Amino acid sequence: MNTYTKTLVVDVFNKILLALSIFISISLIGVLLILMPGFSTFVFDFEFFLYVFLVLVPLVLIGTFGTKKIIKSEKYKKLKLFAFWTIISFIFVCTVVLAFYESGDYVAFLNVWGTEYSQLSLKDAFYKIVDISNYTPVYNYFLIFIYKIGAKGVLWIKYLTFIFSIGLGFVVEKIITYIRKDEFNFLRFIFFMIVPPVLIEYAAWGQCDAIYVLFSLLALYFALKKKSKLSFMNIGLAFAFKLQFLFIVPILFILLIIKDENGEHYLKWKDIWIAPLMYAINLIPIFTGRNVLDLLLVYVNQVGFDNRISGDCANICFIYFNAGVLYGSNIYSILSYFHIFITFVVMAILLFIVLKYNKQKNLSFDELIFFGMVFSFIMVFFMPKMIDRFYFISMCLALIYYFVKIDKYSRNIALGLVFSQFLAMYPSISYGVGRIIFIYIALIINFILFVVMFVKVFNLRKNSDQIKAEG
Repeated sequence: MNTYTKTLVVDVFNKILLALSIFISISLIGVLLILMPGFSTFVFDFEFFLYVFLVLVPLVLIGTFGTKKIIKSEKYKKLKLFAFWTIISFIFVCTVVLAFYESGDYVAFLNVWGTEYSQLSLKDAFYKIVDISNYTPVYNYFLIFIYKIGAKGVLWIKYLTFIFSIGLGFVVEKIITYIRKDEFNFLRFIFFMIVPPVLIEYAAWGQCDAIYVLFSLLALYFALKKKSKLSFMNIGLAFAFKLQFLFIVPILFILLIIKDENGEHYLKWKDIWIAPLMYAINLIPIFTGRNVLDLLLVYVNQVGFDNRISGDCANICFIYFNAGVLYGSNIYSILSYFHIFITFVVMAILLFIVLKYNKQKNLSFDELIFFGMVFSFIMVFFMPKMIDRFYFISMCLALIYYFVKIDKYSRNIALGLVFSQFLAMYPSISYGVGRIIFIYIALIINFILFVVMFVKVFNLRKNSDQIKAEG
């Protein structure tokens, strides 16, 4: 290894450690704010200790395999191993300490739904599944199970998210290693688990974003590997869980159209039918007599569930919400349709630029990740009816982009999205303290990111025109 390479490796590793220390510091502040009002809710019984054991098992397995890999590595350093186990310990402590913390969504929705399921017969619970909950049935199957057996919902809802977050970290790392043609990096894998928005998701909120994002990124991973059927199967599973799977669709659509340098398609049109077929997992309640149409219209009914034009999302529509634009008013409808129109216009322009650029120069994998990040970011930034955590896919793609590129631009984009997503989510765990200020700071960061992203996009367009001229 030459001196330049050694210097580069050291520089990158130092930046990762710096970012790690920042993330841990911010996360600890959030944990302390949560603990002050919530620690007294702990219940030390068999079920809690079973939860602790089941949290510990995957972390110990990751630690064991990761330790072997790190020690065998040519770049082995004791500091790496120490950082690896420090992160694992931190994850374990946060997950256990926050076990009984009840998020607003848990109190207002998940626990209410689960309690109602527990009071019904199994047949009635499945029959009324779309009347009780506004989530798709597949997630409610899990709620029905844990509440019917009398388990503590707050623990096992979080455990489901915890397991899927580990799976998501694994997929993120697999995409990075596939693009870089590198070995699986356990330190990078476990580092993903302490990125503040990810940590809040599984340790504090117990939300299900990790589930649909996992399947969405698996779809992208298999698309890059030209495994069309597996890609559509996973995008179908993401569709079965959350409508927000749409954030990954634009880049998959591009992969459906373009070809690689050998003239081979990444995805095949003939396999599209697999995606909607996977939604059939939501149709089990028809065996209890439920109307199929009721089960197919879950996403349509979700649109009217929240009357706000922005659910504390750090996007343009939050300005209108904070200004008092109310559901049912003419201005509400005009602004909603206007922003939907603007979103499609910007997306169409970006799609045109991407496809034109691809004609002049086949898109590289890191460029595909970049454009996937931009598409998903735009959809949330402009669209109405978005909520605080909807930049989750963009953030994951930004982290992948950073670890693939490892330059100042990708680092700043990744840090910007992580911090803006964290700031938008933070009021929910700080009991509303500084809510407006935090979201507006996040919105300013996102506006800067939007400008920075599009400067790069139009630079690529200029490059494609230059390539065409030279050709």
